[in-house]
Amino acid sequence: MFATMKNVPEVVALLHRQIKSGLDHDFDADPIGNVRLRQLLLMEDCLNAIGFPTEPEHKARVSLVPYVFQEANYDDISWTSQNADLAHLASYFDLDFMVQNQGRERSEVSEQEFRRYVEEAFKFIDRKQADH
Repeated sequence: MFATMKNVPEVVALLHRQIKSGLDHDFDADPIGNVRLRQLLLMEDCLNAIGFPTEPEHKARVSLVPYVFQEANYDDISWTSQNADLAHLASYFDLDFMVQNQGRERSEVSEQEFRRYVEEAFKFIDRKQADH
């Protein structure tokens, strides 16, 4: 199996595509879509400024999971399962995973590494909910 790990410019290019798609579909006019677009821009800013985040504080600030997990749960998308079909939220979860994991994709990490990602994501969710 060939590694499909992405470098920072490749992930930034993927973010640009997702942001453009969101703007093309007027997600910026929708409150939830607007928050997600702003989070994608924050991810891009982080990557351009420091590269992939490694500090817990940076990772928490750029995580997209707090803004998509409820929709995933509502739509019965098992985002906490490594090989799950992420359906219409795949691009959000894939981008978040790559940013949080140094450009690696879900399929490239061990089960233990994936569990660590999910545990961190739950902490980011709890943190975001405590902020409101």
